[in-house]
Order: sequence, then C-alpha cells, then structure tokens
Amino acid sequence: MQGTTTMNNLFGPLGKDNCLYFYFWSIFFFIMFVFTVCFILFHIITNPKTINTQMIFNSIYTIIYTLLPYYINRLMYTMCINSIK
Repeated sequence: MQGTTTMNNLFGPLGKDNCLYFYFWSIFFFIMFVFTVCFILFHIITNPKTINTQMIFNSIYTIIYTLLPYYINRLMYTMCINSIK
C-alpha cells in the first residue's frame, strides 16, 4: 500500500487553498491591465501626433495581451473553487 499512498501524494487532487494560485495571478494581470491602459492613455494625451494605425493596433494588441491572462486565471480560479465544493 505504500506505492498507492505515494501516487496519491504526488498525483492526487490538491486542496482548496491551492486555488489561491489562480487568484493571485488574476490580481497580478488585472493590475498589469490597468497599468497598460493608463500608460496608453497617457501616451495618447501627451503625444497626440504619434497616433497612427500601427500605434492603435499595438495598443489594442497589448490591452488584449494583458486582459486575456486576467480572464483565464479568473476563470480557472472560479472553476477550482466550484469543483472543490
């Protein structure tokens, strides 16, 4: 029975406290999202002559690049919490 215990310890389900991993990552990516939006708005306000198609495309891409991991980690946190209930 020692092998079964070792397998359960290594590959068995984790506790509810391990869901905090996704919670902290969602907070981190939300903060990154807010900073990104603020930086882009600051750049647009202070340098309005630099606005072109490439800048708009890069800004949208960067916003999505920070918003998507926030959403994914929030979704994973929700799934983790609800699956352990």
